[in-house]
Amino acid sequence: MSGRFVKLSGREGEAPAEPHARMQGVLKVVAQPELRPPRSNWSGWKVRSTPARIGSAVFNCEDADLLRPRERLPVLETPSSSGPPSRWRRLAIRLFVRGLVVYLGVVALLAGLQRTLMYHPRRGPVPIAEAGDQAPHLREVRVAADDGTQLHGWLSLHDPQSPVGKTEPLGQLAHSERLLVVMFAGNAGNRASRLSQLALYNGLGCDALLCDYRGYAENAGSPSEAALIQDAKSVWRYATEELGIPPQRIVISGESLGGGVAVALCSHVCQQQQSPAGLILRATFSSMVDAAAHNYWWLPVRSILIDRYPSIDRIAHIDCPRLHYHGDQDEVIPFSLGKRLFEAGPAQSRVGIANRFVSIPGAGHNDIYKLGAREIASAIHELLHEIRQTQAAQ
Repeated sequence: MSGRFVKLSGREGEAPAEPHARMQGVLKVVAQPELRPPRSNWSGWKVRSTPARIGSAVFNCEDADLLRPRERLPVLETPSSSGPPSRWRRLAIRLFVRGLVVYLGVVALLAGLQRTLMYHPRRGPVPIAEAGDQAPHLREVRVAADDGTQLHGWLSLHDPQSPVGKTEPLGQLAHSERLLVVMFAGNAGNRASRLSQLALYNGLGCDALLCDYRGYAENAGSPSEAALIQDAKSVWRYATEELGIPPQRIVISGESLGGGVAVALCSHVCQQQQSPAGLILRATFSSMVDAAAHNYWWLPVRSILIDRYPSIDRIAHIDCPRLHYHGDQDEVIPFSLGKRLFEAGPAQSRVGIANRFVSIPGAGHNDIYKLGAREIASAIHELLHEIRQTQAAQ
């Protein structure tokens, strides 16, 4: 590199005697070796040149090729904090991504299997001969669903010696004054699992009709909210048209998931001006979404659930007398959800009978009848008695 002359002031060709004194001549810049930070200690650091002032002249990297160390010192900048992530940070990111992938995979799997988790049918024939002491009360029935599926069920008569269904057609029930309870079961088992409830209603002076859901017992098809509610309407038509029972002599009953079906049917017929005599709900939910969110709190059930059973949105249309009973230690459908459903409906029925909620102390979801049989039977008896008195007075 060759030096060059830069005129500052004074006469051309004269150089100042002292480089740091005030310059009045020409400064000759001599090429010198470039200064660099030691490689071992300054890796990643940047060198930034700053202007050097000599007298009235300011030198920068554009004015001269190089300045002497005393006149031009490097300014060192520390490395940016936005450098590459540390090893632990990279590990944490990898673990988070892998965990997220696993979680999303589980969500997708359960979303695809949700109906398998919701419905637990016991398949196969259910012969009356296996019903034990209840067998004399039972008559086989078949209800044709809208799509042609045959829904098998039982008609359980109050009088086990009744000729109805034996020597007389089932339609003879139309001439009776007894109430008919149309039952909708929970999500597991089949109608053989509800013998104690059939016996309860028969013991309280009612006949009872219970059909298995599609996909349960002998029935073809697969269960879903839409299908079960549509089938419930078919069972209602069977009771009112083929058996000839008027709506004011029918009490709709539902337990657990069947409560969602019962509320949907009762809401529908009330809006059709065919209000039943009453509605009895055992340990049911405000909605399936609420119940699933309680049991699967770590899943986005409110976004992925298909069969939602929004009973809380439907119960406002129900104007018949209602009885709700729920165990206060229910671990499947929390007591609070049952109470919330009750409070969402009207406080008074259309016929003036007060709606009521009965809490069964210490009872869970599956032992509620075992622990609260007396309270439950008493509450149902009281409701049926009021219904009969009201109808007799009309």
